[in-house]
Amino acid sequence: MRVALLGCGRVAQRVHAPILASLAGVELAAVVDPNADGKAAARRSNPAVDLADDAAPVLERDDIDAVVIALPTGMHADAAEAAFAASKHVYLEKPIAATARDAARVLAAHEGTDLVGMTGFNYRYHPLHVRLRETVRSGLIGEVTAVRSVFTTPARDLPVWKRRVASGGGVMLDLLSHHADLAAFLLGSPVVRVGAVGRSVQSEGDNAAATMTLESGVTVQTLVSMTGTEQDRFEVIGDAGTLIVDRFRNTLTHVPLRHTATTPEMTARALGLAGQAFRAVRPAMDPSYRPALTAFADAVRRGCLGDDDPSLEDGWRSLAAVLAGERSAADGGAVVSVPDRPDSFDEPEPAPEPTPEPEAAPVRDPDAPALSVVLVTIDRFETLRKVVHFVREQTIADRVQLMIVAPSEDTLADLTDEDREGFMELTAVPVGEITDVDMAAALALPHARAPYLAFLEDHAFPQPDWAEKIVAAFEQYGTAGVGTAIENGNPGTTLSWANMLMSYGQWVAAQHAGPTQNVSRHNVAFRADVLREEYGDDLPRMMGRDGGLLADLIRRGHSYAIDPTTHVRHVNPSTWSSTIELRTGSGRLFASSRMKREGWSPAKRLLYIAGAPAIPVIRYRLLRDELFGGGCDERRARLGGKANGALIVGCLLDGVGQFLGHLLGPGAIKEKMAFFEMGRARHLIASEKRIMTDLDA
Repeated sequence: MRVALLGCGRVAQRVHAPILASLAGVELAAVVDPNADGKAAARRSNPAVDLADDAAPVLERDDIDAVVIALPTGMHADAAEAAFAASKHVYLEKPIAATARDAARVLAAHEGTDLVGMTGFNYRYHPLHVRLRETVRSGLIGEVTAVRSVFTTPARDLPVWKRRVASGGGVMLDLLSHHADLAAFLLGSPVVRVGAVGRSVQSEGDNAAATMTLESGVTVQTLVSMTGTEQDRFEVIGDAGTLIVDRFRNTLTHVPLRHTATTPEMTARALGLAGQAFRAVRPAMDPSYRPALTAFADAVRRGCLGDDDPSLEDGWRSLAAVLAGERSAADGGAVVSVPDRPDSFDEPEPAPEPTPEPEAAPVRDPDAPALSVVLVTIDRFETLRKVVHFVREQTIADRVQLMIVAPSEDTLADLTDEDREGFMELTAVPVGEITDVDMAAALALPHARAPYLAFLEDHAFPQPDWAEKIVAAFEQYGTAGVGTAIENGNPGTTLSWANMLMSYGQWVAAQHAGPTQNVSRHNVAFRADVLREEYGDDLPRMMGRDGGLLADLIRRGHSYAIDPTTHVRHVNPSTWSSTIELRTGSGRLFASSRMKREGWSPAKRLLYIAGAPAIPVIRYRLLRDELFGGGCDERRARLGGKANGALIVGCLLDGVGQFLGHLLGPGAIKEKMAFFEMGRARHLIASEKRIMTDLDA
């Protein structure tokens, strides 16, 4: 059975692609996603998979039997229609659509065919929910009188489409849809009425409370939030007891009708709770996805769904409950009846809304530079002479504004007229004492005359087409930032590779061009207008070692692109003392910053301290997977053996740093790491120091 995966976003990268690639009797034959991250993840799951930007030619292939649709919700209807028209079986992630109108299209496309159409309600297959359903049906808790549930997740960096209800976002479509289906499935009774209230905290409609009434008369109260903690609990209350499923603690608890307080009973309950706590270990991957996709594969082989498999009609019934909830919330909580069919739901025509290209590239003045390149020196121009040579060698050097940030004009006294040659212009930016290279680089923004601003380190040497391809990528994708592949500039030592792979491993392995959520923190280019509009005078703080500029731009709705066909050669520390300082310091900064950003509780902090020995092992496995997990070119395949020792060294030191960060907090590590970037030659073994000055090295 050959399957095509349409959409390989964050969840599909972790779940759908690897599971489909590993199911017996199933071949992940094609992945459709224009995003570079999706392509890279798909290639890691299956090195031989065909990659495409557009679904149309994939759906035309006779050798594709079925498709799994994991696209943004607003694209579900078009994809499902096209798949059924191409005679493909369809696994459609929930919700099946964002509107009743689109749901009607999905059902109409499937109606009258002999094709399997299944909705991705994977939680039906969770072992805890399977046991809960069986136990309810056994009569252990008597007649069910009420249900109470909570489904919340922490705030995340959401893609643009998930921030608006109209495009398929909002907590009701995202989370309530699961519990609406579970309630109907577990109790064998559909939702017929919904009353709800909602609130927008960080994105549109990201918090809600709903009261759903089942046809049986049972009331289901559900709280859903995308700005809370990780919780997913389902509590079924009967007249003879209660059953509570906690998916994140991996427990199913039976609460009897009455508790007595005899010593034997209290002892038994205490032992039971202790055993339950011992079992409450969350699996690495939610165990419901594999059986759900297995059920789909089995259904395709049989030619029909099983009795408990979620149909597209089940998908509609869940969506109908959500749409009723959204309408109720808009009407102040008034109870809304759930429609039987999509065409019976009175849905207003969507307002015509042109969809402009996201972040369209700015109009460039032909008399202005095409690219402004920023370099920082803390003492004299001589330390920049080699990287300036590489910038001068760019194919569009005559359209480059070279910007030199320095403590003062006197610092650049050794700058000659010959050094200025070859560029459209050279701009000196005196900023006073420099204690942080990144923050100092940001001070060049007010002086930049090009629409795009590239930041280069004094130990990063771009290949000749780097500037030209940076500009071309901005004009093609219109993103806020553009990154490239990163090469090792001093590949002769294990320590150099340890530092290279720990800091830039993802971009050493970069293969696919296009939009991405991830570019390297250093040696990256930005749209100057985005930096001005979003940050202005606050840019230096955001670009500082712990400022979080890249993640913040994503939170604000921007995106990046990557062109892996051009490279920057990065020179890495190669001495033991510098490697220990960099790797432990970076690990400590990462751990302490994450604790602060996510507001960790003392218990969570203690858990990570106790689990410190596992951190290097986990990091090593992730990096090995990322670099050599499949689809690597011959050069990187040869690198695999050499990289192994480097990764072990880097991961061990990083683990020590994370342990210190969790235990002691940041201390003065941010300032130390900022100073570390100043003067790369002092971090190189003696035989490599000439790399920083010799133009031929």
